[in-house]
Amino acid sequence: MRTKENGRSMIEMLGVLAIIGVLTLASFVGYQKAIAKSRVNKTVEFVAMALQNYADLTLKNTEGLNITGTDAVENASSMGLVDGCVKLESEADTGYQVCEVPLGELYIKFEEKTDMHSYMMSLMMIDQNEDICTAFLAQGWGQIIPKEWWPNAMIWLKSDVGETVIYPQGGSNVTMGMIGSACVNLCPKGNVHCMVVFDIAS
Repeated sequence: MRTKENGRSMIEMLGVLAIIGVLTLASFVGYQKAIAKSRVNKTVEFVAMALQNYADLTLKNTEGLNITGTDAVENASSMGLVDGCVKLESEADTGYQVCEVPLGELYIKFEEKTDMHSYMMSLMMIDQNEDICTAFLAQGWGQIIPKEWWPNAMIWLKSDVGETVIYPQGGSNVTMGMIGSACVNLCPKGNVHCMVVFDIAS
C-alpha cells in the first residue's frame, strides 16, 4: 500500500522562489526607472520656471544688476529668479553657492549689459548616466525656451572629457540620435562633472 505524499518537492519550491526573484527584480527595475523619471520631470519643471522668472525679470528695471559669484543664489532668490531653492555648498568645489535640484546642482548667473540681458544656468548632474542625460535634454527645450530668445541662445553639454552644443542658436534640427550620442560620449556613468549649460541673451 502506497502512502499519499503531501506538499511540494524541492524542485517545485526552487521554481517558485526563482519566479518570485524574477518578479522582485522586475519590480525593482521598474521602481528605479519611475524614480529617475520623476527626478528628470521635477528638474525640468524647476528649470522651466526659472526661465519664466527670467523672462519676467527682463521686463523690470534691472540696470546694473549683476548676479554671480558666491552670493548668486541668494541674490537670484531675492530677485525672484529661482523659487524654492535649497541652497548648498557646491560639491564641485567652485566656491559658488548653488541651488539643489533633484538631478544635482544648479548654478545661476545674470548680467544686464548695454543692449541685452545675459542669463546662464548650469545644471551639474550628480550620480548621472547617459540615460538621465538623454531624458533631460530630450524634453523639448526648443519649445520650452521662447522662440524670440533662440537667436541668442544655446544649450551646451560639458564634462571632464569635452563639450558640445546640443541646441544651437535657432534651437532646431536637434534629434534624439544627436542627444543620445552626446550623452554617451560626454556623460558616462561615474563622471560626476557632467553639466548642461543654458546660455541665453535677450
